[in-house]
Order: sequence, then structure tokens, then C-alpha cells
Amino acid sequence: MADNLISIIIPTFNRGYIIDNAIQSIIEQTIANWELVIVDDASTDDTKDIVKKFADPRIIYIRNKENMGANYSRNRGAAIAKGRYLAFLDSDNVWRKDKLEKQLTVLMNSEEDVAFAFSKEEVIREKSVVVVPETDFKIKNLEKILHNQNVIDTSTVLLKREVFEKVGGFDEDMPRLQDWDIFFKIIVLYHYKAIYIPEILDCNILQPNSIGNNDYKYQVAISIFLRKYCKYLDEEEIVGHLIMLLKKAKDKKEALLFIKEFVGIKDIKLDSLCIALADQFYDYSRYYNMLCLWKRKMEKSIERTIFSPDFRQKNLVIALYGLGTWGNLVYNEARNCGIKIKYGIDIKVKEFYDVKVVAVEEIPESVELIIVSIFQEYDKICEEISKYYSGKILSIEDMIKETELENRNL
Repeated sequence: MADNLISIIIPTFNRGYIIDNAIQSIIEQTIANWELVIVDDASTDDTKDIVKKFADPRIIYIRNKENMGANYSRNRGAAIAKGRYLAFLDSDNVWRKDKLEKQLTVLMNSEEDVAFAFSKEEVIREKSVVVVPETDFKIKNLEKILHNQNVIDTSTVLLKREVFEKVGGFDEDMPRLQDWDIFFKIIVLYHYKAIYIPEILDCNILQPNSIGNNDYKYQVAISIFLRKYCKYLDEEEIVGHLIMLLKKAKDKKEALLFIKEFVGIKDIKLDSLCIALADQFYDYSRYYNMLCLWKRKMEKSIERTIFSPDFRQKNLVIALYGLGTWGNLVYNEARNCGIKIKYGIDIKVKEFYDVKVVAVEEIPESVELIIVSIFQEYDKICEEISKYYSGKILSIEDMIKETELENRNL
């Protein structure tokens, strides 16, 4: 095994149209001591031809005889790799030029019980950009965080090969969440440590066919995850995962059957689950009610909009807090009415259409109105905004229920 050689594995399937960006980002790394193993999972496009255009002896191309899945391909690539360190890059991701150098430096100077180094990631989905993890955290809290959610993307990691082999690599039965699964094993089950570099060193350009968009695969994966690791989770954590499972499930009946089975096997107290389910039902009911009110107000409006004429007449400088689903609805509705939303405020989203996104503490003095598109914890959000902003704040519910801005003293 070559000293300090980094073996990079790219699993790919029908990504000939984009994989060259990933390969180029490796070639441009500031260190040259690497090998790249590309595992083609039986692609039917021109992936092989694209790879062969890179005349670099460090690039190894192998092909599966049949489609076996990304985790099988990652494990196969790792099995033939020669490096002391392993890195995994998805074919729709690209690395910053100094990604490997920074991570190798900290790993070479780390303690023996450190398994890997990882970084922040920029996730681009259509016209929005999100940074993961969304907020920095203390590395000592990583184990507790992994009980509830994953903050480590596979493409952001540089991992010691010996650790990868010790934990058994990627679980090939996991159709999604393979990164959460392997890093949960490393940190929680095997008690290794990690080094967090709070910089964006990886960019993930989500494709329409990305498994990260497949809710059914999430449903299957979280079911496997809970069966494997429930003994490491407390009741509140398990209930949270069951609720998320039901929320994302495409097949509600199958999800409910799993929850019923799981509760019976694991002796989860039903009152905890019922309270959490009731909260979710209330949220769903509230969302549905808001959509109905939105539709009703548009039908009553001559302009077919929820925005009253005063918005156009006053030409206010508007900021939109919350750039998720409801934020998109508000933004597009405003644009259709000729109303300009100048600023966006969000802890996750960093880019949003043509809007300048700022932090709460950076709200410009010129802002005359903030529209809050988030229902949950609205009072808490207003309290946080009010620390930095003394102007008017309006919720979507207010917008839909009020007919004139004067009713809000605007």
C-alpha cells in the first residue's frame, strides 16, 4: 500500500453528460499523489467514451456486467484501490482544488482514533443553493447529531482505508442514506473520531434522477436503518425517525405497517408516538387549510392574486423570510403581480432566483416589510427578527386573511 496515496472512487450510471466535470476537478487538485477508480455500473450511454478522453495513467476504468447499485460499485472500487486513504466522489459532484490537500494534511497530523476528515458541501438544486451542514457545530457533538440526522455527505470525506475495511464498507442493501449508515457505524458503533473542516470543499449539483430525490428509496432506507441501529437510539429519537418516515413515504400504507410492526417489536410507548403523529396531523391540516384559503382569496380577487393592490401602489422594499416551498409560492405570486421581492432570509438557502439572500442580522435598513413564509414557530421567528429589525412583519396567514394592507397599519 503506497504511503499517503489517495484512492478516489467514482460510481457512475448514465452520467456521461456530466462526469467529465467530476474527473476534471480531481485532475486539478493541488496534490498529485492519487489514483482514480471509476466504476461504471453498466451504463448504456457514452460514459466509457467520455472517461477514455482523459489520457491520465492514474485513471482506472472498470465496468460492472450488470447494474448493481452505487454502494456495490463503491465497495468494488475500494477493493481494487491501492491507497492508504479513500475518497468517494459522486459523478454529479465537483471538488474545490485544495480539497484533498487540506484533508490529507489534517489526517496525517491526527490521532490514531481519528477515522476521517469531512467538510461543508454546497448543494445546488435548480435555482436554489443550500450549504450542508447548514450551521457549524462542535465536533464533540457529532455522535449525538448522527442519532437524529446526517450532516456528512460521502463526497466530502477523506477516510482512512483501514477504518473503511474494519466497518465493512458500504451496506449494499441501503438504497439511500448510505453515507449516514457508514458514518453512524464509524462514530457510534466503533467510537472513532472525525475532523470537521468548516469550509465548502465539495459542490453537489443534484440531477433530476438523483436518488436523493427518491422518497420511496428513503422509506426503504430509513426502515433498514432503524432496524439496524434502534438499540443505539432513545425513544424520542426513534419516534422522530418514524414521523419522518411517514412524512416522506410514498406508500403510506406500507409505512404505517412498518411503524405498527416496529412499535410492537421495540416496545415504543404509543402515547409518545400518538402525540407526535397528532402534531404532524395538525401541521398537515394547517397546510391544507392555508392552500384552500389561498385559492379562495385568488378566486375572489379581480387580479386573481392574494396580493392586494396596495402592495403595487406602495412599492415597498420587501424581504422574504423562508425560501422553501411556501417561499417559492410567495415569490412567484409576487413576480406575477409585478411586485419585487428584493431580499431573502434563510438559514439554509444561499441563492434564490434573483433575490439577494442575507442573514437575519444583515437585514438592510431599507427593508420596509418582511413576509414570513414559515408557519411553525412563527412567534419565535418574529422574536428573532425583531432583534435586528424594527419594521413591519407579515405572515402568509395574515396576507391571506387580510384584504388591505391598511389593516396591518402598513
